[in-house]
Amino acid sequence: EQDLIRDNWGKYIYVRDNASKQTWSLAWKPVSRKPDYYECRHGVGYTTINSVNCSIKSEMTVFVPPEDTLEVWLVKLVNESAVPRSMTLFSYFEWFLGHASESHRELHKLFIHTDYDKKKGIIFARKNDYFGFHAASIKPVSFDTDKETLIGMYGTLEHPAFLEKENCARRQGRGNDAAASLQLEVNLGPREEKEIVFLVGVNRSKPGIYRTVRKYDSPHKARISLDKTKTYWENLINKTVVKTQNKAFDIMTNTWLKYQSVSGRINGRTAYYQTGGAIG
Repeated sequence: EQDLIRDNWGKYIYVRDNASKQTWSLAWKPVSRKPDYYECRHGVGYTTINSVNCSIKSEMTVFVPPEDTLEVWLVKLVNESAVPRSMTLFSYFEWFLGHASESHRELHKLFIHTDYDKKKGIIFARKNDYFGFHAASIKPVSFDTDKETLIGMYGTLEHPAFLEKENCARRQGRGNDAAASLQLEVNLGPREEKEIVFLVGVNRSKPGIYRTVRKYDSPHKARISLDKTKTYWENLINKTVVKTQNKAFDIMTNTWLKYQSVSGRINGRTAYYQTGGAIG
């Protein structure tokens, strides 16, 4: 769920150092721990967030392949220290499965049913005729789909309860406060790096979800898709090119205004004052 006015709801990845118990998030939100280095870079078809926390360098690239109904998070972790590191990663977001204008969240959550495929490591959330899904390229050690047990009675997104526990609560079913979290264990030797893929999407059937997950279930496959996504957008916005004496005007006209209009207004239907998903 993406809130319209607040900056503290979204899709997050938390990191816990299992030795020191220090925690941070790959993006600035929600933990808001001051990093040693931070950079957010927007490209045509993707966004990349780089940061360094506690000698762990991270790179998270988020993109949406034009041919499938999912979002891909391609994560790279690098141990810049001279000692082995053991870390736990937790993804987190809340299921809504509706229009942004449907603000009665407490009503809509009554109709969301969540379940977990233990063999495949996929979280499902169903409402009406569609399944939402959340998966990762390495098998999770635990999961949870209930915001109450994830955040805790008096917890916050900055300091959720699951960061203090060894494993997530593994709750699923109907009647919970529908959320999604996959818990992954990542071990890095000195100077070692690893890549992980997280997937969030929607499909009409579980067989369709399994096919989609297989298509993106490795860093190699995700990078191929990222290259195709970049090529798709470049071909789309480069059909007409304007050249003037004002370079700033050229950059906005040839690249960002086209990209924003197609991705935001037409595809995302998230133009100003029209966030409900309608066209008109």
